[in-house]
Amino acid sequence: MDFFWMVALSQIVFVVLVLLFIVALFRFVNRVMLHTKNTKKSLRRIEDKIDRLNQEFNKTNE
Repeated sequence: MDFFWMVALSQIVFVVLVLLFIVALFRFVNRVMLHTKNTKKSLRRIEDKIDRLNQEFNKTNE
């Protein structure tokens, strides 16, 4: 029985690529989850700033 080095190496490379894809997908999902959490907070802050600017603008126009 012969051992085919090219087949073995290609299988190892394929397994490593699959593992890298899984790790990258996991990290991407984590970053998206963190981004959505931060987005809600940042949208709240932006909304508060716009409200304050709107109040100041109304005060100056009176």
